[in-house]
Amino acid sequence: MDSGSEWSPEVVECTSAETFLGEISPSAAFWRLSGDGIQPHSSWVFRGHGNASWKLVPDLFRTDAGHAVAGDEVLTHHDHVLGELLQLEDFVSVCGMVGLRVPERSVAYFSRLGGSVRLGREFRAGIPHMEVVQQHPHPDLLELMSLARHYGVPNRLLDWTTSPMVAAYFAAHGITRGQSNLGNTASDVSGFLEVWALDGHYVGNHMRCAVDEDVEGYVPVVLDLITTPTWGNSRQTAQSGLFTVSCFPQYKGLIPAGALSVEYAVRRLVTCRAKAAIHPVREPSPIMRRIQLSWHEAPRLLRLLARAGIHAGTVFPGYGGVVQYLREVESWRD
Repeated sequence: MDSGSEWSPEVVECTSAETFLGEISPSAAFWRLSGDGIQPHSSWVFRGHGNASWKLVPDLFRTDAGHAVAGDEVLTHHDHVLGELLQLEDFVSVCGMVGLRVPERSVAYFSRLGGSVRLGREFRAGIPHMEVVQQHPHPDLLELMSLARHYGVPNRLLDWTTSPMVAAYFAAHGITRGQSNLGNTASDVSGFLEVWALDGHYVGNHMRCAVDEDVEGYVPVVLDLITTPTWGNSRQTAQSGLFTVSCFPQYKGLIPAGALSVEYAVRRLVTCRAKAAIHPVREPSPIMRRIQLSWHEAPRLLRLLARAGIHAGTVFPGYGGVVQYLREVESWRD
């Protein structure tokens, strides 16, 4: 039986780009007999990180925009909802000003709140509609949130993909570009990139059952795995994208930064199931995996992915993606 304190993701360290791709490939032995031995590779979702020290934390909850690392700031669920709704409302407003379409259900949602004046007054005064906070994120907002997320608007959605190769691309592409939030990768190759894998079947089957359970030492958090319509969002289609969304229903207390990660939600779920079980629970192992590779191998990994048709030109549809791909090719050359 796994308790939450004992559970942790499985870590797999790879020595070459080839072994890394072999490890995440659907043909690998692990995925053929993953979890309890019957779940197929297709039940897993993937996310790439350019730095293995990063946490699985949505950018709404990050205290440092440049690093996916939660800080020590403590906020309430109300604080998070306030900041998120105001940014989404601004996004809808400016899109309307410049003639860009946004999901009509989201426009109608803000209209039901009474429009921007009412929303601004009541939320900024700290007197929100309680049902708005408790139901957040409302289903009518999810399509807007996914669109806004793909263009950089912070919210509680965390991007995942059903394609491990796309996740590998996102883990590697920032390293060859020398992104500042990765450190000085031009001279420092001591770090690791990684692809996270999450058993979506496990989360979907068990997470909602643990919503109302009181688990000592844990903030009540629900993790949902969602897909949204992709009209007008070519990036989501090209990236085989979907999302996890963290919710804190009925919770009015302070939410510590450590409770905002996907790993925390999964650990709480494992603890909850162990506590509630009359007989020992045999969880599928490992529920989550971290497949890691040295930064030094990033250029070769990108070359191999490009041969398989995974590069900036395919994951970022449009002229900008083509230009980014050409720059990537230049970065591969010694």
